[in-house]
Amino acid sequence: MAEIVNNILKETIEDKEMLNIKYKKFLLLDVPFYMESIKNYSEENYKYVLEGAYNLVNLVPDEYFEDLNSYYKVVYEMLKNKDWEDLLTVLFADLNKNPEIPENIDKKYQTKFNFEEDAQSENLNIYTKKIYSENGKIVIEFADEISFNPKNEEYEFNIILKNKDFDDVVFDSSYIKDNTAYIPADSINFGDNILCAQYISKKLNKKYLMKSVHHKTFNFDDFDIDTARTKTGFLRITKRNKGYIEFEVEDIKLEEDKFILKGKSNKKVEKLILNDTPKFYSNEYPINYTSDDLSFSVEIDYNDFLKFPIKKFELGLNEDFNKINSTKEYEFFKQNFIISTKNYGNKIKIEFNKYNIINKINKLENNISKLEKSNKKIMSENKKLERTLKNYKSRKIVRIADKLQTIIKI
Repeated sequence: MAEIVNNILKETIEDKEMLNIKYKKFLLLDVPFYMESIKNYSEENYKYVLEGAYNLVNLVPDEYFEDLNSYYKVVYEMLKNKDWEDLLTVLFADLNKNPEIPENIDKKYQTKFNFEEDAQSENLNIYTKKIYSENGKIVIEFADEISFNPKNEEYEFNIILKNKDFDDVVFDSSYIKDNTAYIPADSINFGDNILCAQYISKKLNKKYLMKSVHHKTFNFDDFDIDTARTKTGFLRITKRNKGYIEFEVEDIKLEEDKFILKGKSNKKVEKLILNDTPKFYSNEYPINYTSDDLSFSVEIDYNDFLKFPIKKFELGLNEDFNKINSTKEYEFFKQNFIISTKNYGNKIKIEFNKYNIINKINKLENNISKLEKSNKKIMSENKKLERTLKNYKSRKIVRIADKLQTIIKI
């Protein structure tokens, strides 16, 4: 695939910047990912993976190796020289996490590593693992890592909330314990805040925005807080006053070529917004209120969904923090799609998945097989219970007979 892409770009692209992006991707993503896969194979297959990596790396002109850090320069030198044994030692040592030069590799390679410079050029990677509220605080469990940075190095770690309308709010190490940040909800500024992490040591001083996939709402007495993923994948924390819109969908139907949503809201809203998940495209739909109790209905044209190339959608209101909620999940079958709906943060998630009858049959067969096993187990347990009951009854009859014998003797 890399060779095909390379040939197409060679023939059609002359832009230097575009070629630079392509070759950097080869050297920093494709080839390392490919070589890392060697750990999944047995020893006799190593040579095939290494030969493949050798072919890939030789697609890249020499000039593009100059800007690499020392680790990649050494790895690619080993690869080009076909020094497989030294290369395998480096790959299995996982030096980006354990930056110690292996003693059993050729000395000409040992002197070329410079982990201190490599760590300086690497990003501080921050990923949220879990977000919840506890005792008036927003609690964020995270993983932090700087490649080629010794783990025993002393450092200071801070969490920073960045808000375009206010000065940055810094939470120092007293708010952080065991890779978990405890942020007092009262100290968060109103509006949108982006979370940033800061790593300070004698050698390094790095800041990086936190990556996140979490979307949750936390309700406090005087305000509410949303945590969500931005378009670029970072963690946004939004603090807002009470009194937002609650929009509850009580029924969803697919009739002919229309999705019809019915329900109630606590305030009148003009329109619903349908976005594809990457938020490249969106459509708006008017909301029709049918009575004074704010009952509503909304019609969405089924064909509108087919216009979107990525068939994963979010149905929401104008502002992210206004809540749209469905009282239950729905599933529809139309054409060759299974269409499912469920609540997702403050929105309703709608997914179109290809309907495959073979997969459906296999799933049903698996369920039947599980039920049969469960049934056998229950029947076996029933037989044991029957035997136990029978033995109990027999013993009871014997005891009664013994008592009668005693009475007769008396």
